[in-house]
Amino acid sequence: MVKVGGFFRSKECYKIPVLALHNWLGNHEHTANSDLERINESYWVNEREVDQKVKIQPSVSVQSYSFEYREPYFPDNSDANYRKRNKTNLLETDWGIWGHNLEKIVPLDQETGARFSNEVVKSQFCFSSEVLFNKLDIYIGKLSSESFRSLRFMIAANDNRIVCHCNSCKAKGNTTKNASPAVFHLINKLAKKHPQHQFFGLGYLTTESPPPFKMEANAGVMLSTMPFPKGVVISKTSSAPRLDDLLKSWKRVTKKIYIWDYAVNFDNYMEPYPCLFIIQENLRHFQSMGVTGVFVQGSGENYSAFQDIKCFIISRLLVDVDIDISKEISLFLGQKYPKEIADEIYRYYSLIEGKSFVSTKTMDIYGGIEQAREKYLNDDDFREFYRGIREKVYSGVCENELKRLRLSTAFMCLELSRTGKRYLDRKKMNVSVNSEPYETSNSLLTHLQDLSAETSMDVISEGGRSIHGYIKEWKSDGILNQSGKISWPVKLTSTSKLDPDYARVSDLQDGRVGFSDYFNNWLINSSEQLIVSSSVTTEMIAKDVSIGFLQDPAHRIHFPTRVEMRFPEQNLTLHPKDIKFSSTGTKRYYIFQIAKTVKTGSPILFCFWNDHSKEGRTIAADEILISL
Repeated sequence: MVKVGGFFRSKECYKIPVLALHNWLGNHEHTANSDLERINESYWVNEREVDQKVKIQPSVSVQSYSFEYREPYFPDNSDANYRKRNKTNLLETDWGIWGHNLEKIVPLDQETGARFSNEVVKSQFCFSSEVLFNKLDIYIGKLSSESFRSLRFMIAANDNRIVCHCNSCKAKGNTTKNASPAVFHLINKLAKKHPQHQFFGLGYLTTESPPPFKMEANAGVMLSTMPFPKGVVISKTSSAPRLDDLLKSWKRVTKKIYIWDYAVNFDNYMEPYPCLFIIQENLRHFQSMGVTGVFVQGSGENYSAFQDIKCFIISRLLVDVDIDISKEISLFLGQKYPKEIADEIYRYYSLIEGKSFVSTKTMDIYGGIEQAREKYLNDDDFREFYRGIREKVYSGVCENELKRLRLSTAFMCLELSRTGKRYLDRKKMNVSVNSEPYETSNSLLTHLQDLSAETSMDVISEGGRSIHGYIKEWKSDGILNQSGKISWPVKLTSTSKLDPDYARVSDLQDGRVGFSDYFNNWLINSSEQLIVSSSVTTEMIAKDVSIGFLQDPAHRIHFPTRVEMRFPEQNLTLHPKDIKFSSTGTKRYYIFQIAKTVKTGSPILFCFWNDHSKEGRTIAADEILISL
């Protein structure tokens, strides 16, 4: 067994099943010998298992690549054999320092900290510090003596907007907002001292602009696509001139320009996030503008939907940006699975890749399922795909890979149910939860739990959300625990200012319950006070009303400081009779009881207070439910 990322995979998974290969060849008679050569080169065919009538020639080494640095950051690429076959790099082995990690090597203290207004700021470095240079020099020298090979080093400021303003940094050209002069002066100094290595800065925040001097031949910059729209061909957007100007400005000072791009939804690894045709067009443009290396961030060591396809195709694109992606996907799946399974996966993945490519909608790398629906995701098509791969019988060498794909589709089917058509009826007070979604969700949860156990998969997001936690939320907060409750049945309106991306107060009564993820089913508001109004019907009198709120400090979402129900005609204010927490502790339910003295037809105000004394704080409100 070889360890790939966070799970173990049999080496046998990389051999072509003989039956699958024969099935595939029977339906692809037009395939040229060069394609079969590449199967041997890239997919690790075990030639002894291949029928002698299939002549596989030794592969020919590619002498010219589209980019000098090529990394798809997915689980498959962590395997050394995979990298050798697909000509890719790996940050864990090719970089001596990566990202914002200087502090792991050099402590931030009086001698290395940035200076501003004659005070040391211990959250940022002074890049003119001789102590910083000396300690980095020693560290690099030590790695050189241990590895005896060329490495790359990223010398990056900490992830904030602080700029050192000491006399030495100012003399080099630092301003209050631009740290590039001092940072890249240090990079040049290290590059001269260690010519066998390569040194890079990050074109980001205070170092987005190039320095006012040429960089050493072994020094360059890595630019992130984070400031630019995601899920679209950037050259076709209004951001194209800004990107081109940025690349041109760096090209004037260095010949080594790397790009940091992205290929998954980091809030939901199980979402397909089809982006390969888009990446191809962006890579073509990057190459034409002088970009020499690309790091495509995927799900790292964790599984993400269709990660095997993405990892392989991106590997191929970084070698040859003009490959036929559809053909490559067909080849890849044809060697991995029997024909009917390969065809099922190819059909659906090609469908969503095509939809994603032609759509001009953006597709953020952090976000909920609605952006996917607007871009490429059709609920019925996806459920059909889930049923298609669930029903196929397969026990070959890549069975576990197929199980992981089934797991991701089961999870997404649950998300479609949770965020789609309401499953809590709000039309009549005497209608309980619909039984059909209850039964469907229960079956999906069982399937998800079984597959999680079989594959040892649990992580579903960059933030560490887990499958076992998700299942727990379904059972405690979702439809499986909402029997006897309905959504608020009378129209809600708001007299407060609603945030542009969360302008539907109807989200509080749409029957879709929010979990611990802030990006689905929540009404997020940044006002000091959110007031929602409605009216009371006869059936509500003496009934319990619950309102859910989310706590997610990482995204500046906090519980409200106060929650009240007001009946202005009667000069009556109700406070919660009880407060309950969800199973995860991230949700708080405020329980009220509508007083018997409240008159039918009376207006009602739901009032929520946000702590506006702390900048950027928001509240996230969820379904207003009535107990029957």
